[in-house]
Amino acid sequence: MAANDFAQAIPALEEIAKLRPRSAEAHANLGLAYYSTGQFDKALSSFRRAVRLDPQLPHAQSFLAMSLAETGNFKESGPLLDKAFATDSDKEIKKMLGVHLEQVHMALRQPLRAAETVQSLLRLYPDDPDVLYIAGKLYFQLSSQLVGRLVEVAPDSYRTRQLMGELLEANKQYGPAAEQYRKAIALEPNAPGLHYRLGLMLTRSSNEPAAWEEARQAFLAELNIDPAHARCYVELAGMLRKKGQLDEAEKLLNTGLSINADLPEAQVELGRIQVARGQLPEALAHFQEAVRLAPTSDVAHFELFRLYGRLGQVKEAAAEKVLYDKLHAERLRQSENVLMRLDRTGETAGEEPSPSDP
Repeated sequence: MAANDFAQAIPALEEIAKLRPRSAEAHANLGLAYYSTGQFDKALSSFRRAVRLDPQLPHAQSFLAMSLAETGNFKESGPLLDKAFATDSDKEIKKMLGVHLEQVHMALRQPLRAAETVQSLLRLYPDDPDVLYIAGKLYFQLSSQLVGRLVEVAPDSYRTRQLMGELLEANKQYGPAAEQYRKAIALEPNAPGLHYRLGLMLTRSSNEPAAWEEARQAFLAELNIDPAHARCYVELAGMLRKKGQLDEAEKLLNTGLSINADLPEAQVELGRIQVARGQLPEALAHFQEAVRLAPTSDVAHFELFRLYGRLGQVKEAAAEKVLYDKLHAERLRQSENVLMRLDRTGETAGEEPSPSDP
């Protein structure tokens, strides 16, 4: 047993259990060996005997609960798993209990309780691969079920169109996403956020003047619904900057910052305006402020790296390039994961401009 060779230990443990039939520890050790070799029916029998002989035997209740779960006795195992998960102090066993409890709740069609268990596991083991796996699997299942239910009960609602737009956006299908947002707006013209998302999709999917004019109108429509939508001012300012209307763009950015002073995107745009004017020290201050506000923004670090190069600050440029490469690679990795993208709701999704933006 000390060498974790449970299969070889079983014959001796069976003999000990026969010689000491009133020993709770003997039955518990035998149960552990059975459990560790996947013989869950035999493990269940041994742990039942151990718990009857000594209900206070450490961890026996925990393995009894898990053996019940492994043998499909979900209703009986649920309360025992709940109690053991709350009381067992062994870190590894507690994790095993939580994983079993989540699976039992899902088997009993109790998704909210399963989610509560996963949240507890994430608090206790935030970086554990097993816990992260079951959390991801659970949320994917719940998300798929909810999406299916929404499409089933309200196939023609604006929410269904909005969700389809978000799914397409998460997969970088910006043109089709824009079409879904258009359909959502036709159904609910005053729903907050829809016009903003449509504008973003249009600027990302096309360089045609007609598409950009539609995007501009979408941002203005969003401001009619929500005058405090600061990022609309940033997007409109970026459009004006690209047309060379620097003063008008700066005014819009200042309006956005008066609403939300902590917008790193606004600082990036102000920096780009100063670069266009040839005022590089002023641009540097804006890019540095953007990095301070958003230390993990690859866009801000890219602009800072590029400006340091223009200023001849080679050492600083090299350091920023290293940071940019690391952050950009991480951003690309995350963008491939649809679930992570869908967690970025409202204004936070896709808010940063592309590093290649001139």
